[in-house]
Amino acid sequence: MQAPTLSIEYISDNGTKIQYNEPRVFFADSSFLKIFDFKLKTGNPKDALSNPFSVLLTETTAKKYFGDKDPIGKTLSFEGKMI
Repeated sequence: MQAPTLSIEYISDNGTKIQYNEPRVFFADSSFLKIFDFKLKTGNPKDALSNPFSVLLTETTAKKYFGDKDPIGKTLSFEGKMI
């Protein structure tokens, strides 16, 4: 994608829309973790990107969106579409 920033949204537990304009969003398929050796804090690297609309977040980004709550199972919107 060639855009300076991309919109990512999250609806918090109390219904508040939290929106960020992210300057660095990358797309990858399920082979990403077979090629690059990233350690995951949670989740299984063998199936981390095997489902459509699944994402990997850095620990910093997960904290920014979800605070101290577990991000697994949460829904983000990318450019107005659910991911």
